Amino acid sequence: MTIAALVIGVLLTAMAFMVPPFYRAMTRRGEEPQVPARPEYVVRLTGIHAAEWGEGQVDTRKGQEFLPGQSLKLQKGVAELTFDSGARVVLQGPAVFEVRDANSGQLATGSLTAFAPQEAKGFSIFTPSARVVDLGTEFGVEVAEDAASDVVVLDGEVECFRRDAEGNELGSVRLTKGQGASVSADGSKLVKREEVG
Repeated sequence: MTIAALVIGVLLTAMAFMVPPFYRAMTRRGEEPQVPARPEYVVRLTGIHAAEWGEGQVDTRKGQEFLPGQSLKLQKGVAELTFDSGARVVLQGPAVFEVRDANSGQLATGSLTAFAPQEAKGFSIFTPSARVVDLGTEFGVEVAEDAASDVVVLDGEVECFRRDAEGNELGSVRLTKGQGASVSADGSKLVKREEVG
């Protein structure tokens, strides 16, 4: 037997004796070896029509799940997202949308329509200058390239808050079916309006 083989044999024997006591010590303290937790997906892509995705977009197919903080860059077409809360968002390209959590998302640019059933009451859409909170409704949001936001209520009721660049909420207005609001890019102005048609 060579010296190298002898050294390897001694090391393997030593390791074999070290691992069991370490494992027993961990389990004696009530600790289990760490198993990576399953990611907490909160949104699923439930519909796509003629969708073209932006450069660098993650694998995007029907059934794809998304974590908080993940973004979708839709260049063209339509994509439907269903949140764990039961709320649904239909994005119309071009649009950039970020998943915030199981009951909210952020529209950076573009337009969407949100449908929130009773169990998803409180569902929120953030924009650079506004936050729209569902009070049991269907509503549309559009964000211009300069970050100005427009909201229209298609059914039910929402509360629309204006926000500054730091995300501070500066005031709000309650909107019902047929009403809308415009929020300036810096959040300094919030104008309620009656929709025509």
